[in-house]
Formats: sequence, structure tokens, C-alpha cells
Amino acid sequence: MKKFVLKSILLIILVFGPVIAINLIVDPAHLFNTQLVDDAADALSAGKIIESPGDFDEGLLLEKVLDGLNEKPDTIIVGSSHIMYTPWAFDDYYVAGLSGAYVGDYFAVCGLLDSKDMLPKKLVFGIDPWAFDSAYDKGRHSYLSPMASYEYNVIHANTNKTSKLNFDGLKKYKEVYSFSYFQSSVKNLKGRGFNYYFGKSAGEIRTVSDPASSGEALIFPNGSRQMPASAFESVESINNAAISAVESGKVYQLKPNFDPSKSVNYEDFLDLLKSLMDRGIDVEIYLASWHPVLYDYFDNAKDYHGVVLLEEALREFARENGIVLHGSYNPNLCNVTAQDFSDWLHLKPEKMLENYNVILDK
Repeated sequence: MKKFVLKSILLIILVFGPVIAINLIVDPAHLFNTQLVDDAADALSAGKIIESPGDFDEGLLLEKVLDGLNEKPDTIIVGSSHIMYTPWAFDDYYVAGLSGAYVGDYFAVCGLLDSKDMLPKKLVFGIDPWAFDSAYDKGRHSYLSPMASYEYNVIHANTNKTSKLNFDGLKKYKEVYSFSYFQSSVKNLKGRGFNYYFGKSAGEIRTVSDPASSGEALIFPNGSRQMPASAFESVESINNAAISAVESGKVYQLKPNFDPSKSVNYEDFLDLLKSLMDRGIDVEIYLASWHPVLYDYFDNAKDYHGVVLLEEALREFARENGIVLHGSYNPNLCNVTAQDFSDWLHLKPEKMLENYNVILDK
């Protein structure tokens, strides 16, 4: 029995030892070493433009940068990467974007702002149809999850409110021995090499003085971002990617046979908007146009017609509540063509603001 236990322990060490070591050293999402996020936040708070450090905890960075703001902006834009790269024309704004944001992330950003007494005069929500596939407390960016519950409790007058962020450390440290995290670690290790992770450059934040001459992914002090030069694909490549998504029946984070407008998650989001408006905040909605190939699929295929139904529901809600709704999932209504996309999911930045400025219901 003793030998069996010793052999079992040895086997565990041999199997998980390398996994844990590589995950801690490479740490592709910077879950265990927050110094890089701290340095990024310090640089942004000092008004510097930085190169994106790649995978990092976007929720943690958002919290730290907000803490570094001297005054709350007049306008804050909430949403996914669809709102990050837009050259917004507001005078005083901040882009609180979180990659692939769900409705739980919308709640979390509002909760974070609310808890810091930083709710602005205007909130613009860039709404993606996949956002309603998960509940208000199941956002993609788990660091901010307590803030989603905080805001939900504010809306429903629940006195059991979370007073500060309390990240689930146990959940995070499960990634130490996670094989999926290990795969990401190995991929990063192969891509950047051993010298990167065992040298000084792994935790280094690079600042940029001339963003126009940089081909790297950049983050600006106001939260907006610049796409890397490598993100811009040819029209042919983009069309092929869109066609491939249609043929596979799998479109990014969207679930087939799901009508977001009939979900509890959608109703919770409407409650959030109504609560914000009751508090005197000007709320606006932005629907970023989809690639023509994909929207045609949504319009005609039963599996994903929920995207079309969601826009109809949002437009009705906006009309009934005096909310300005910008853009449309339908590219044909916004003078958007296949040539206007940088990849199959994102418009070119110069087209994004034009897309936002389209208001169909006046």
C-alpha cells in the first residue's frame, strides 16, 4: 500500500510538475503575476500609449486604470472589441471595452463604475447578439464578476451588496494545473521562445510616442485601441472566412436556435438600462454591422434568425423608452460592404464611426 501511494505521488509529480511549472513561468493570461498589468495601468494613467501586452486580465486593468483617473469622463462606452477600435468623436470619453463581452460583463462594468461613484452622464452600449447567451453573473471576464452581482443587487434594491472586488482565487489557481492553460502556455512559449520568458522582456511594457508609425496593437489612455497591421486581411480572405463560418454552422460565440430577445438574460439587461435611465443617465445603444455574407445567413437561416429578432426587439424597446439606437446588424441599412471589413468580424476603424453615426429611427 505504501509503495502504491509513493508511486501515485511520483506519477502525479511527473505529470503535473511540468504543467504547473510551464503555466507559472509563461502565464499567458498573466493570472499569477499582476506586475505587468500594474505597469500597464501606471503608464496609461500617466497619459502614455502602450503596446498591448497580449493576453492579460482586461478586467483587472480596467479597474486599475479607472482608479488612476482624476475625473470621471462624461461618456463611457461599454462593449466588446466592436467598440474598442472606433475613433470616437466624443469630447470627454473612456472606452470600457472587454473582449467578447457578455451581458454579465455589461453588468460588471456598470457595477464597477457604480461602486466607485463614476457612473457618467452618458453610457453607450455596443450590444452583440451573443451577449445574452449567459446570465448577468456569468460574464467572460471573471475578475469583475462580483461587480456584476453588485449592480444586480443595486437594481433590485438588495441590501446584500458586494462592497469591493473579491476575485475567486480558487477558481484562478485551478489554471495552475489546467491542461488547456498549459496548451496556451506551450503555444506562447513556441511563438516567443525561451529567451523571452527567461529574459527581461517578458514583463516589460513598451510605450509608443507615434502611434501612426506603429504596426503593433496599441492601448490608449482613454481605453481605446489600435488594431495591429497584421489584423487587416484581404477581401478575399475575409469573404472565405465568412463563408466558412456559414458552412460550419458555427458563428463565433453565437448559439444556434437561440432567440436572445426571449431570454431572461435579455430582460435583466433591459432592467439595467431602465435603472440607469431612472438615475438620470443618458443611455444609447450601438449595433455594429455584420459582414454581408453572415447577415444574409442570419436573415434566411432558422438556426440564427434570433440575431434579426434581437435587433427588432431592441429597436422597439429603444422607441418606447426614448433611447437613441445607432447602427444596425444589417449592413445593407448602413451602407456597409464586404470591402469595409478588416476581418470577418470587425469593420475597419474608419468605417466604425460612420457605422455608429447611422440612426435609422429618428
